[in-house]
Amino acid sequence: MPGVLPKDWNREKLSSLKWIQLASAGFEAGIRSSLYNPEDENPVIITSSSGIHVVQIPEQVFGYIIAINRKFQEYIVAAKTDKKWVKADFASHRELRGSTIGVLGYGSIGREIGRLGKAFGCEILACTSSGKKSPQEGFIVPGTGDADGSIPTSWFSTKDKDSFHSFLSRSQILVICLPATPQTKHMINSHTLSLLPPSSILVNIGRGSLINTDDLLAHLDAPDSKLLGVGLDVTEPEPLPDNHPLFNHPRVFLTPHTAGGSTKYATRNFDLFEKQVERAKRGEPVWNAYDPKKGY
Repeated sequence: MPGVLPKDWNREKLSSLKWIQLASAGFEAGIRSSLYNPEDENPVIITSSSGIHVVQIPEQVFGYIIAINRKFQEYIVAAKTDKKWVKADFASHRELRGSTIGVLGYGSIGREIGRLGKAFGCEILACTSSGKKSPQEGFIVPGTGDADGSIPTSWFSTKDKDSFHSFLSRSQILVICLPATPQTKHMINSHTLSLLPPSSILVNIGRGSLINTDDLLAHLDAPDSKLLGVGLDVTEPEPLPDNHPLFNHPRVFLTPHTAGGSTKYATRNFDLFEKQVERAKRGEPVWNAYDPKKGY
Protein backbone atom coordinates (compact mmCIF):
# COMPACT_ATOMS: atom_id res chain seq x y z
CA MET A 1 0.00 0.00 0.00
CA PRO A 2 2.64 2.55 -0.95
CA GLY A 3 1.77 6.18 -1.48
CA VAL A 4 4.59 6.48 -4.01
CA LEU A 5 5.74 3.65 -6.26
CA PRO A 6 9.27 3.60 -7.70
CA LYS A 7 9.04 4.23 -11.43
CA ASP A 8 11.77 1.69 -12.19
CA TRP A 9 10.44 -1.42 -10.41
CA ASN A 10 11.00 -4.45 -12.63
CA ARG A 11 7.67 -5.84 -13.84
CA GLU A 12 9.27 -9.09 -15.02
CA LYS A 13 10.54 -9.89 -11.52
CA LEU A 14 7.04 -9.28 -10.18
CA SER A 15 5.23 -11.28 -12.82
CA SER A 16 2.73 -12.71 -10.31
CA LEU A 17 1.62 -9.24 -9.19
CA LYS A 18 -2.05 -8.73 -9.97
CA TRP A 19 -3.21 -5.84 -7.81
CA ILE A 20 -1.80 -2.72 -6.14
CA GLN A 21 -3.79 -0.90 -3.45
CA LEU A 22 -2.53 2.67 -3.19
CA ALA A 23 -2.57 4.63 0.06
CA SER A 24 -3.57 7.79 -1.80
CA ALA A 25 -6.82 8.96 -3.37
CA GLY A 26 -5.04 9.95 -6.56
CA PHE A 27 -3.72 7.42 -9.08
CA GLU A 28 -0.65 9.34 -10.21
CA ALA A 29 1.80 7.16 -8.25
CA GLY A 30 0.37 3.97 -9.68
CA ILE A 31 -0.08 4.76 -13.34
CA ARG A 32 3.37 6.36 -13.66
CA SER A 33 5.05 3.24 -12.33
CA SER A 34 6.69 0.70 -14.64
CA LEU A 35 4.46 -1.89 -12.96
CA TYR A 36 1.43 -0.59 -14.83
CA ASN A 37 0.91 -0.87 -18.56
CA PRO A 38 -2.68 -0.63 -19.80
CA GLU A 39 -1.59 -2.35 -23.02
CA ASP A 40 -0.66 -5.56 -21.18
CA GLU A 41 -2.91 -8.55 -21.83
CA ASN A 42 -3.74 -8.65 -18.12
CA PRO A 43 -2.65 -5.31 -16.69
CA VAL A 44 -2.12 -4.89 -12.96
CA ILE A 45 -5.26 -3.62 -11.23
CA ILE A 46 -4.56 -0.37 -9.40
CA THR A 47 -7.00 0.83 -6.74
CA SER A 48 -6.97 4.06 -4.78
CA SER A 49 -7.88 4.78 -1.18
CA SER A 50 -10.87 6.90 -2.18
CA GLY A 51 -13.35 7.04 0.68
CA ILE A 52 -10.91 7.25 3.60
CA HIS A 53 -10.64 11.05 3.37
CA VAL A 54 -14.35 11.62 3.83
CA VAL A 55 -14.07 13.09 7.34
CA GLN A 56 -10.92 15.23 7.41
CA ILE A 57 -11.10 16.89 3.99
CA PRO A 58 -14.70 18.17 4.30
CA GLU A 59 -13.86 19.49 7.77
CA GLN A 60 -10.97 21.47 6.28
CA VAL A 61 -13.21 22.73 3.47
CA PHE A 62 -15.55 24.31 5.99
CA GLY A 63 -12.53 25.63 7.84
CA TYR A 64 -11.60 27.66 4.74
CA ILE A 65 -15.17 28.82 4.19
CA ILE A 66 -15.72 29.96 7.77
CA ALA A 67 -12.27 31.56 7.92
CA ILE A 68 -13.02 33.61 4.79
CA ASN A 69 -16.53 34.54 5.89
CA ARG A 70 -15.30 35.57 9.34
CA LYS A 71 -12.05 37.25 8.11
CA PHE A 72 -9.79 35.04 10.22
CA GLN A 73 -6.77 35.62 7.99
CA GLU A 74 -7.02 39.41 8.36
CA TYR A 75 -7.24 39.14 12.14
CA ILE A 76 -4.49 36.51 12.42
CA VAL A 77 -2.07 38.69 10.43
CA ALA A 78 -2.94 41.70 12.59
CA ALA A 79 -2.41 39.72 15.80
CA LYS A 80 0.66 37.67 14.91
CA THR A 81 2.52 39.89 12.45
CA ASP A 82 1.43 43.45 13.25
CA LYS A 83 0.66 42.67 16.93
CA LYS A 84 -2.39 44.91 16.79
CA TRP A 85 -5.94 44.73 18.09
CA VAL A 86 -7.74 45.86 14.97
CA LYS A 87 -11.15 47.47 14.87
CA ALA A 88 -13.44 44.89 13.30
CA ASP A 89 -16.05 45.69 10.69
CA PHE A 90 -18.82 43.56 12.21
CA ALA A 91 -21.26 44.33 9.40
CA SER A 92 -18.97 42.64 6.86
CA HIS A 93 -18.85 39.27 8.65
CA ARG A 94 -20.85 36.79 6.59
CA GLU A 95 -22.93 33.88 7.80
CA LEU A 96 -22.82 30.47 6.15
CA ARG A 97 -26.50 29.71 6.66
CA GLY A 98 -28.57 30.44 3.56
CA SER A 99 -25.62 30.19 1.16
CA THR A 100 -25.62 28.05 -1.97
CA ILE A 101 -22.72 25.60 -2.14
CA GLY A 102 -21.84 24.15 -5.53
CA VAL A 103 -19.98 20.85 -5.21
CA LEU A 104 -17.97 20.12 -8.34
CA GLY A 105 -17.46 16.35 -8.16
CA TYR A 106 -20.00 14.51 -6.02
CA GLY A 107 -18.02 11.48 -4.87
CA SER A 108 -17.45 10.42 -1.27
CA ILE A 109 -15.83 13.73 -0.28
CA GLY A 110 -18.34 15.83 -2.21
CA ARG A 111 -21.26 14.01 -0.61
CA GLU A 112 -19.95 14.64 2.89
CA ILE A 113 -19.49 18.32 2.02
CA GLY A 114 -23.11 18.26 0.90
CA ARG A 115 -24.25 16.62 4.15
CA LEU A 116 -22.36 19.09 6.33
CA GLY A 117 -23.45 22.02 4.20
CA LYS A 118 -27.09 21.06 4.57
CA ALA A 119 -26.59 20.85 8.34
CA PHE A 120 -25.30 24.44 8.21
CA GLY A 121 -28.52 25.47 6.45
CA CYS A 122 -27.09 25.76 2.94
CA GLU A 123 -28.56 24.80 -0.40
CA ILE A 124 -26.42 22.16 -2.14
CA LEU A 125 -25.87 21.87 -5.90
CA ALA A 126 -24.04 18.89 -7.40
CA CYS A 127 -22.11 18.87 -10.67
CA THR A 128 -20.81 15.62 -12.16
CA SER A 129 -19.98 14.34 -15.63
CA SER A 130 -23.42 12.73 -16.04
CA GLY A 131 -25.41 15.37 -14.19
CA LYS A 132 -27.73 12.64 -12.92
CA LYS A 133 -28.72 11.78 -9.36
CA SER A 134 -26.89 8.64 -8.30
CA PRO A 135 -26.40 6.48 -5.19
CA GLN A 136 -23.16 6.46 -3.21
CA GLU A 137 -20.83 3.54 -3.95
CA GLY A 138 -17.57 2.15 -2.61
CA PHE A 139 -16.01 2.41 0.83
CA ILE A 140 -18.20 4.43 3.19
CA VAL A 141 -17.34 5.64 6.69
CA PRO A 142 -20.54 5.08 8.73
CA GLY A 143 -22.60 8.21 9.26
CA THR A 144 -21.04 10.16 6.39
CA GLY A 145 -22.13 11.10 2.92
CA ASP A 146 -25.34 11.11 0.93
CA ALA A 147 -26.35 7.50 0.27
CA ASP A 148 -29.11 8.12 -2.26
CA GLY A 149 -27.99 11.48 -3.67
CA SER A 150 -31.03 13.27 -2.27
CA ILE A 151 -29.25 16.24 -0.65
CA PRO A 152 -28.61 18.39 -3.76
CA THR A 153 -31.60 20.44 -4.88
CA SER A 154 -30.25 20.38 -8.45
CA TRP A 155 -27.79 18.31 -10.48
CA PHE A 156 -25.66 19.64 -13.34
CA SER A 157 -23.32 18.14 -15.95
CA THR A 158 -19.74 19.15 -16.75
CA LYS A 159 -20.25 17.72 -20.26
CA ASP A 160 -23.06 20.15 -21.06
CA LYS A 161 -21.66 23.68 -21.36
CA ASP A 162 -24.95 25.40 -20.59
CA SER A 163 -25.55 23.14 -17.60
CA PHE A 164 -22.03 23.69 -16.25
CA HIS A 165 -22.25 27.45 -16.69
CA SER A 166 -25.63 27.52 -14.94
CA PHE A 167 -24.08 25.59 -12.04
CA LEU A 168 -21.24 28.10 -11.72
CA SER A 169 -23.58 31.09 -11.87
CA ARG A 170 -25.52 29.76 -8.86
CA SER A 171 -22.53 28.64 -6.75
CA GLN A 172 -21.93 31.29 -4.11
CA ILE A 173 -19.41 28.85 -2.66
CA LEU A 174 -17.71 26.62 -5.25
CA VAL A 175 -15.90 23.55 -3.89
CA ILE A 176 -13.76 21.56 -6.33
CA CYS A 177 -13.48 17.83 -5.60
CA LEU A 178 -12.51 16.48 -9.04
CA PRO A 179 -9.46 14.39 -9.98
CA ALA A 180 -6.77 15.49 -12.41
CA THR A 181 -7.57 14.32 -15.93
CA PRO A 182 -7.05 15.84 -19.40
CA GLN A 183 -10.75 16.81 -19.32
CA THR A 184 -10.53 18.65 -15.99
CA LYS A 185 -7.28 20.56 -16.63
CA HIS A 186 -7.85 24.31 -16.22
CA MET A 187 -11.60 23.78 -15.94
CA ILE A 188 -11.53 26.90 -13.77
CA ASN A 189 -10.10 29.74 -15.85
CA SER A 190 -10.73 33.41 -16.59
CA HIS A 191 -14.01 32.66 -18.36
CA THR A 192 -15.48 30.26 -15.80
CA LEU A 193 -14.39 32.51 -12.92
CA SER A 194 -16.33 35.37 -14.51
CA LEU A 195 -19.51 33.29 -14.31
CA LEU A 196 -19.47 33.03 -10.50
CA PRO A 197 -21.83 35.19 -8.42
CA PRO A 198 -20.43 38.38 -6.86
CA SER A 199 -18.52 37.91 -3.58
CA SER A 200 -18.21 34.17 -4.06
CA ILE A 201 -15.80 31.76 -2.37
CA LEU A 202 -13.67 29.23 -4.25
CA VAL A 203 -12.19 26.16 -2.53
CA ASN A 204 -9.99 23.55 -4.24
CA ILE A 205 -9.20 20.26 -2.50
CA GLY A 206 -9.12 18.23 -5.74
CA ARG A 207 -5.98 18.77 -7.78
CA GLY A 208 -4.12 21.97 -8.58
CA SER A 209 -4.34 21.47 -12.34
CA LEU A 210 -8.08 22.13 -12.30
CA ILE A 211 -7.39 25.86 -11.82
CA ASN A 212 -5.36 28.03 -14.17
CA THR A 213 -3.21 29.78 -11.56
CA ASP A 214 -2.34 32.78 -13.73
CA ASP A 215 -6.02 33.33 -14.51
CA LEU A 216 -6.91 33.02 -10.84
CA LEU A 217 -4.36 35.64 -9.79
CA ALA A 218 -5.45 38.00 -12.56
CA HIS A 219 -9.09 37.60 -11.55
CA LEU A 220 -8.33 38.19 -7.86
CA ASP A 221 -6.59 41.45 -8.70
CA ALA A 222 -9.16 42.67 -11.22
CA PRO A 223 -11.44 45.53 -10.13
CA ASP A 224 -14.50 43.45 -11.09
CA SER A 225 -13.33 40.26 -9.34
CA LYS A 226 -16.15 37.93 -8.30
CA LEU A 227 -14.11 36.35 -5.49
CA LEU A 228 -14.40 37.27 -1.83
CA GLY A 229 -11.77 34.68 -0.98
CA VAL A 230 -10.07 31.46 -2.06
CA GLY A 231 -9.10 28.37 -0.06
CA LEU A 232 -6.42 26.22 -1.70
CA ASP A 233 -4.95 22.97 -0.47
CA VAL A 234 -3.61 22.08 -3.93
CA THR A 235 -1.91 24.29 -6.49
CA GLU A 236 -0.37 24.40 -9.94
CA PRO A 237 2.58 24.13 -9.79
CA GLU A 238 2.94 22.03 -6.64
CA PRO A 239 4.85 22.66 -4.53
CA LEU A 240 4.69 26.38 -5.17
CA PRO A 241 8.10 28.02 -5.66
CA ASP A 242 9.31 30.33 -2.92
CA ASN A 243 7.81 33.83 -3.01
CA HIS A 244 4.99 32.83 -5.34
CA PRO A 245 2.26 35.54 -5.31
CA LEU A 246 -0.34 33.12 -3.96
CA PHE A 247 1.53 32.95 -0.65
CA ASN A 248 0.88 36.51 0.43
CA HIS A 249 -2.28 37.34 -1.45
CA PRO A 250 -4.67 38.83 1.11
CA ARG A 251 -7.70 36.91 -0.21
CA VAL A 252 -6.03 33.50 -0.50
CA PHE A 253 -6.06 30.98 2.36
CA LEU A 254 -3.34 28.49 1.44
CA THR A 255 -2.36 25.16 3.01
CA PRO A 256 0.40 22.84 1.65
CA HIS A 257 -1.71 19.83 0.58
CA THR A 258 -2.59 18.92 4.16
CA ALA A 259 -6.37 18.38 3.94
CA GLY A 260 -6.07 14.60 3.71
CA GLY A 261 -3.97 14.29 6.85
CA SER A 262 -5.54 12.72 9.94
CA THR A 263 -4.56 10.76 13.03
CA LYS A 264 -7.01 8.13 11.72
CA TYR A 265 -5.56 7.98 8.20
CA ALA A 266 -3.70 4.69 8.63
CA THR A 267 -6.57 3.04 10.50
CA ARG A 268 -9.07 3.85 7.75
CA ASN A 269 -6.58 2.86 5.05
CA PHE A 270 -6.13 -0.61 6.53
CA ASP A 271 -9.88 -0.88 7.12
CA LEU A 272 -10.40 -0.23 3.41
CA PHE A 273 -7.66 -2.69 2.47
CA GLU A 274 -9.19 -5.40 4.65
CA LYS A 275 -12.57 -4.92 2.96
CA GLN A 276 -10.92 -4.93 -0.46
CA VAL A 277 -9.23 -8.28 0.27
CA GLU A 278 -12.55 -9.72 1.46
CA ARG A 279 -14.21 -8.59 -1.78
CA ALA A 280 -11.41 -10.08 -3.88
CA LYS A 281 -11.69 -13.42 -2.05
CA ARG A 282 -15.41 -13.50 -2.78
CA GLY A 283 -14.73 -12.84 -6.43
CA GLU A 284 -16.34 -9.38 -6.28
CA PRO A 285 -14.86 -6.35 -8.08
CA VAL A 286 -12.58 -4.30 -5.84
CA TRP A 287 -13.50 -0.66 -5.22
CA ASN A 288 -11.77 2.37 -6.74
CA ALA A 289 -10.12 0.57 -9.67
CA TYR A 290 -8.33 2.83 -12.15
CA ASP A 291 -10.14 3.20 -15.48
CA PRO A 292 -7.77 4.40 -18.23
CA LYS A 293 -10.74 5.53 -20.34
CA LYS A 294 -11.90 7.90 -17.60
CA GLY A 295 -8.41 8.85 -16.46
CA TYR A 296 -9.18 8.05 -12.80
